[in-house]
Amino acid sequence: MSGFNEKNKYISISLVAIFILFSLTAATIHRLPRKSSAPSALQAQSESSEVEQFPMRPPSECDADIELVIDISGSMSKREVDGRQKLAWVKDAALDFLAEMEFVDDLPDNDIRVGLSTFGMTYSGAYNSGIIRQPVTSTWYLLRNSINSLTTQSSNGFGTCVECGLRAGRADLFSNIIDSTRPKFVIMISDGYGNRTLTSGNTNVGVVAARSAAISEAFLGKRSAVIYFVIGYGEGATFDSLTLTGVANDPDSSYYAYKPNVSDWVDHFRDLAVKVCDRPVTNSCSVASTLYSTPENPVSLTTGVSITVGTNFTNFTPLGKSAEVRYGLTDASVAGITPGTTFTVPNPPGSTAFSYYFSRVNVTSLSTAIPGSTTELKSDVYIDGVLQCTTSTFFKTGSVDPWWQVGGGDVVAARGNVTSDVPTIPAPGKVLMAKDYFGIPIFEGSISPNNRNNLGVPGWNVDTRFVSYLTPSGANYNYDFFARKYISPANINQSLIPSTSYFDSNLGTGKEGYQVYFRNTDLDLGTLNFTGGQNKKIIIFVNGNVDLTGKIILDDGRDFFMLIAKGSIVVDSSVGDTTAVKPGTAGSADLEGIFVTDNEFNTSGGASTNKQLVVRGTVVGWGNNGGINGINFQRDIGTSNINYAAEIFEFAPDLILNFPGFFGEKTIIWKEVSP
Repeated sequence: MSGFNEKNKYISISLVAIFILFSLTAATIHRLPRKSSAPSALQAQSESSEVEQFPMRPPSECDADIELVIDISGSMSKREVDGRQKLAWVKDAALDFLAEMEFVDDLPDNDIRVGLSTFGMTYSGAYNSGIIRQPVTSTWYLLRNSINSLTTQSSNGFGTCVECGLRAGRADLFSNIIDSTRPKFVIMISDGYGNRTLTSGNTNVGVVAARSAAISEAFLGKRSAVIYFVIGYGEGATFDSLTLTGVANDPDSSYYAYKPNVSDWVDHFRDLAVKVCDRPVTNSCSVASTLYSTPENPVSLTTGVSITVGTNFTNFTPLGKSAEVRYGLTDASVAGITPGTTFTVPNPPGSTAFSYYFSRVNVTSLSTAIPGSTTELKSDVYIDGVLQCTTSTFFKTGSVDPWWQVGGGDVVAARGNVTSDVPTIPAPGKVLMAKDYFGIPIFEGSISPNNRNNLGVPGWNVDTRFVSYLTPSGANYNYDFFARKYISPANINQSLIPSTSYFDSNLGTGKEGYQVYFRNTDLDLGTLNFTGGQNKKIIIFVNGNVDLTGKIILDDGRDFFMLIAKGSIVVDSSVGDTTAVKPGTAGSADLEGIFVTDNEFNTSGGASTNKQLVVRGTVVGWGNNGGINGINFQRDIGTSNINYAAEIFEFAPDLILNFPGFFGEKTIIWKEVSP
């Protein structure tokens, strides 16, 4: 309410005039001529002595605390067609809003207070970038001065914290409380884009995290009966409607308005001036989920693990009404709800119509659900059997981890474990050893999967110390072993072999029909396509690391390729195909040959690659210390993991038949016989 001195001007009015004024306010309120900081149609009507109707609820019901939360980040510095910044248009609208509120506050029995908070670029200060510019007050000239003094903030390498402005606004509303039941409102205008939080300092946490923090902060206000009106502007990458609609009480109603044209701002602020006093007498509520999610960023569900979802709602109803939350899933084949689908709130206790309620259910992914499936949990709030408001939480069943598979041969972990995350759902799942081929996993330690269904037909495995990887002399079949058998003089003088044409002009060292090559440092191999009857038999020694940047394809049964590296062999993430296949698919191989490394065979890739790698031949990796694995599986084909292995290794018997004899072991058995 305004101070006594401001209302002194009415004391000398006659009793008849007072009676006429009160007669008018019993039904509608008429605005008196006044000055406004914003040039507007309303001002023009007042100056022409026309009296404009200002529809409101009876003034005795218009007590409110209102916090203006204004975005003063860099987006407000943009110039409009009239050459002024967006911020100048916000000032016009806010000053006009103050004039409306001052007029209402001047009427008998009304008490309106308005506060001002801003947010922009993060820096060290109260609530980070959230600043209370003027605590809630009905001393209107202080508010006008605060609004007129606003300036935009340039980025200077910092970011925007929407949460900070909302926190400052909520703090102001609750630091100057007159009456706990007094209606409280926040009116925010912003483009919604943020990348900082109250606790992140100047660390860029990204839009999603900043959005979640802003919505969570607004929820804290809602649970204390604060009503949020939001005005959005902007477009493109720096406009985030999800933040704005998440902050507003009900984005599908009048609580959120997208107003990209600054010329609409004054009128919309006037509309809000009416709404803060013209509060509905019908049932209404605001509702939010305790788990922030969107269709693009659903909550991840792990099979068999329950997630508790709370529905929080503030019920703006007369006392004695009953509230009910009804839960439902859009796809019941993905998950289940416990303990049930309905939660009933008893008649609201207490003496206030602004009542806060909370209910929760557990959502559990079904074991039969296909990984990657999505469902929406709808929480509908009914008051006396009538739907009032709703919210949604989006879920997605956890994606299947990538796994590898073998076709046609054995898997040997000479002194270690065999592990592949073979999918076991939907039952019976996939197999480690492809069922159309016969192979046995041999290991010393453990194996996963360890059941017949997922090992493959016939489901055999051997847990034993496997010593056949050693030569008769006790050495490994590694780089040094093959080098002792035969290594040519250094004859690869370039760091990259881009194509098979290199082997036509550089014949290497001939040995029993094989072309043998040697490089004494690292080497890159590009796409080597030996098909077309070239009849190439290539052996390459590399005393270093090798990067495979292209496919290596052979004429099966004719060609031979063997790569022996002292260092690691790394398959570039570009090698492979986005269309996944099963073992035995003709023409699907990405690499063909025998690959031996004293260190690690690394398939590279990850989820960003999304390419399956198919190797036809034999891979041997001897690395097994200091965090180095013999074979490092890195591929991830995303949602295709449920049906296909990210890496496939197929046995190639023709490569064994074409294996060079000079690499074999010569064993002499002496036996004395009688003459």
